[in-house]
Amino acid sequence: MTVTDESVLLDNYWRSYRFSWDEVTEVGTGTVTMLIFPIPAIVFGLRDGGRRRAQATPSGKSRRVELIGQIKSYAPSSVRFVD
Repeated sequence: MTVTDESVLLDNYWRSYRFSWDEVTEVGTGTVTMLIFPIPAIVFGLRDGGRRRAQATPSGKSRRVELIGQIKSYAPSSVRFVD
């Protein structure tokens, strides 16, 4: 995952996504299934109703909270952060 003031790049195992912050409505945590195992994921909710998940999300809760804080420092105030 690469986050800048302008955009977010998710370079997942099978697919990559790039979107601008203008497209993002909310950021939170969720899961993504790898093979048969659910693993933690940072989830970006988009204006078109889509969701993009970052597969390489830390499994430890304190590290995920730290990562969300770093993402928040780049996001515009219009983006809602949910638990």
